[in-house]
Amino acid sequence: MTPGDGLERFRENLRAAPETPFQKALAAINRLREAIEQALQIASADALVRLEPGFQTQYGQQFRLVLTNQAQRFEHVLCRFYVPLEGTPVSLDLDGDTIREFSTAEEAGDELLRGLDREDTRGYLVGMLRQFAA
Repeated sequence: MTPGDGLERFRENLRAAPETPFQKALAAINRLREAIEQALQIASADALVRLEPGFQTQYGQQFRLVLTNQAQRFEHVLCRFYVPLEGTPVSLDLDGDTIREFSTAEEAGDELLRGLDREDTRGYLVGMLRQFAA
């Protein structure tokens, strides 16, 4: 067996690998990211929301949703999700102090949306987007 044979077998195994619960949770978080970005673009056309991996923790792999704009003139961490390899429970940190566990990524996303829909939070996010518009 040559190194090329091993590499080709590795590639085939990666292609054939079924979607894991971790990947499903991450896909749900990414769909939420896209929806939040589209909603914020109503207030400011240059709004962007990035999904950034963070540290591996006792709760799982950290993923941050980061609000920014096209010019990247500011950044605001909207929340931190924590996804274990098993895919559940998904943990959510909205304020940097309190981490809550949810049965699914969708449930954690619903909690995030409730937080973002608070009048003071909405006003802050829209104000920041407009203040730093490109």
